[in-house]
Order: sequence, then C-alpha cells, then structure tokens
Amino acid sequence: MRTNVPEELHARGYTIVFGWANRKRQVLEDDQLSDLLKKAFRKALALEARASSQPLRSDDFLKEEIGLTALAERIGVNRKGLAAVADALGFLPERDWYRSPVKFDPTEADAIEFHCRQMVTRMEVATALGMASQDVQPLVDAGFIREFRNVTANGPGGFRFLRSDLETILGTLAARAQKNSDATSIAFFTYAKNNGVRMGHLATSILQGRNEIAPGAPGKPGFRSIGVVCEPGQSLPATSRAATRIIKRPAELLSLVESETELNITRETLIRLTEEGHLGTRGSGACTWLDKASVLDFATHHRNAREFLPYFGGSLDELIEIMADNDIDPLLARRPKRESHSVNIIYRYSDLAAVFKLRHDPTRFDDPVFNAFWSKVRELGGTLPPYLQFPSKLPVSGQLISNGKRKFAFFVTFDPTAGILAFEGKRQASEFKRIEMPIADESQSLARLEQVLSALADKSPKRH
Repeated sequence: MRTNVPEELHARGYTIVFGWANRKRQVLEDDQLSDLLKKAFRKALALEARASSQPLRSDDFLKEEIGLTALAERIGVNRKGLAAVADALGFLPERDWYRSPVKFDPTEADAIEFHCRQMVTRMEVATALGMASQDVQPLVDAGFIREFRNVTANGPGGFRFLRSDLETILGTLAARAQKNSDATSIAFFTYAKNNGVRMGHLATSILQGRNEIAPGAPGKPGFRSIGVVCEPGQSLPATSRAATRIIKRPAELLSLVESETELNITRETLIRLTEEGHLGTRGSGACTWLDKASVLDFATHHRNAREFLPYFGGSLDELIEIMADNDIDPLLARRPKRESHSVNIIYRYSDLAAVFKLRHDPTRFDDPVFNAFWSKVRELGGTLPPYLQFPSKLPVSGQLISNGKRKFAFFVTFDPTAGILAFEGKRQASEFKRIEMPIADESQSLARLEQVLSALADKSPKRH
C-alpha cells in the first residue's frame, strides 16, 4: 500500500486502495475465500490508518463485526459524529446507510476508536500551529484539517479535529522549509502583517504551494517556526479574498443546498424526495450527501410546476386541476399543513409535454450563446466568496440563488430579447437593487459580477 497507493487515496476506502485485487476477489466462486480476502483488505487499510504494524493472526479473522451504534457506545460518542469520522478515514466505502446497517471489522473499529480518542480541540490545533483560534477556519475551509461535531466524549464541547491531520500539516511545513534552508525569508507573522492578510489565509497559501517557506525561529510552534521566502512576485495580494474553497467530498456527490438549487425546490421538498426514494443519498444528518447523477437525472425528467406557469398563463391550482383531469397526480402527494410542511408541486416533464402537446421545453433556455455565458457566470460565482450556488440551467421564470448560509441572495432572470442577465439583490445583498449584464459584452459583465462578489465578501464578517 505504501509503495503503490498515494496516501490521499487511503480515505477513499478499500475498494479504491485494492482496486484491481478487489475486482478479482468479487468474481471468485469460493465465497469463503472471497470473504477472507475482503477482511484482509479492510484490516490492512485499518492498520495503516493508525500506523500500526502488528501481525494479524487467524483468530483475528473470526471475531464478530461491530455495529455503528455499539461502537459509538463503546467509545462514548454520538453515533452521527462517529459515522462522520469513519467516513473520513475511509471505512464507509460504497455503503447505503438507509438500506442496510453499518458494520465494522474489529480492526477497523479499533482504528476508529484510536483516532476518536486522539482528537484535539480548536484551541489545541491553534496552539500547535502557532496561530489564533479564529485563523484555523481557513485551513478547514481549504480541506487541510477536517472538523467534526458530536464526537465529544468528555471535556468541553465544540468541534474536534483529527490529530493525524494536524501532524500532516506540521510534517509538510518541516519538509518544505528544509528545501530552502539558504533562502532569505521574513517571519510568518511579520509577512502576514506587512501584506495585510490574515495568518489563516497565509497558512492556506503556503500549504497550497503558492508561497515558498524556509526555516525560521527554532523552538516556536507550527507556522511561527518558519519564514516566508521573499522573492519578487511571490507576495500575496493585500486582499484576503483569494479563493481558497476546496470541495471536501467526492465529485459524484452534492450537498443539500447544491441539490435544492439544482432542482429549484425547497428543503422540505428535497427531504420528501429522498424519503420516498426518488433521490439517492449517502450519509445521514449533517453528513448527508446526494448522488449527483440521480439529482441531474431528476432535474432532466421533472419540473417544479411553478416553473411552468409563465408558459401556461394560469394559476397553480388551475394547472393541478388540468393535470388531474388527465389522471396525472403530482409526484409528491399533498398533505394537510397540520401534518407536515408543504412541498413543491412536481410533475414528470413527459406528462406535462403530453398534456400540453409541447414540442420544446418552455422552462429552459436553448440559446447556446446564453448557456455558454451562464456556465462562466456559474463558475465565477461558485469559486469566489461568498460562494453563491447556481443551478446548471437557469429556469425561464428565473430563480432565487444564494450562498450556503442564505445571507446573500439574488433573484436572477434573463431577457432573451435584450440579451441581458439581471441580478436583483435580496436579503443582505438588497443594496444591489438591479445589476444588468449584457451577454454581448462578456468580459465587462463578468468583471461587474466579480466587483459585486468582492463587495459582498468585504461586507461579510470573517468566519471564526
């Protein structure tokens, strides 16, 4: 494993680490032999996760697997928090939580318990890195250190962090600094102050390889023990709004907010869709992700009825009545408000097309010039603070888009006759009453959007 598999792939699970061998195992006719090899793969990955080199004996393969709830009780932590830690360590590969119980090999359980008991607080991370506690967050946002909730067994509450992530950062600093032992450098704190950036953002830039470092003051903790190499053109800009966002999950998954945006539906509707099996999920609670392929496929074949109203020209109730006259009910049955939250009315697009004899989709733009422009708007808005969430296709009726915490929002519409994409500010972005971006002047329009995003980033308080 250490010779042939990059360390960053270890958290992807045994099916990735032992890819070729695991595929061969799956076609073995001897079920007992296949099961034995599967246990060997899982045990090897678990031992490597806690840097153990203890030998495995025959009896180790005869021990019973342990369930997630039982393991949580054994360690004394919350079940959901434990699941998140196990997933981060690569011990939940390709499992459908909502269909079958989660079981761990005893060696995996020992490795999970080892990491849980080694977890550190935010203050301990900050002390080890030589920074203030609020400067840890940019490292979390960039994915260099992972945070977990609901894993507190004893002591103060709050998030916990993997000690292995912390040790990886410290090891990276030591290795990189040694390569430039003869270079001229400025102390980490001084460099950050002179360039007007927060220490957390400078630390992130260093770990991303955008700034070279050299050995600094010996005996000081973390980043205070290194200096930043001073060469022309290598200083960070005076702004702290450099895009450091890294999606901390596989590309085939979407968050709840991303899924809501893509489907143009409410959270309650999304939950109902997952509960009734229309969308595939992975994880549970705060760690729930949705299968991207299933979300995009659902978006292709279904429509929120409100998106259809501009073409229909009537009310939602009238549309429901017409569909009912054709023996077509909404995908999600309506429930009395006293029993549950209301949900969006959703129909299969094929049913709408059949009832109204549609030859083209009246809810989406088919202009290739606009769609190309929209892709660039979506990419820009999603990579710069405050990280607005855009759907892959803008509805003809327009859509309210916002950042993950919904503080900043815009109602976005496109006028195909004038060729203008318009943003109307809502909530804490209401000062931007209307921003018009002609698609004919792409560069100027994108620059205008970047100015707005910059203003919102400066207006947003720093995360602590």
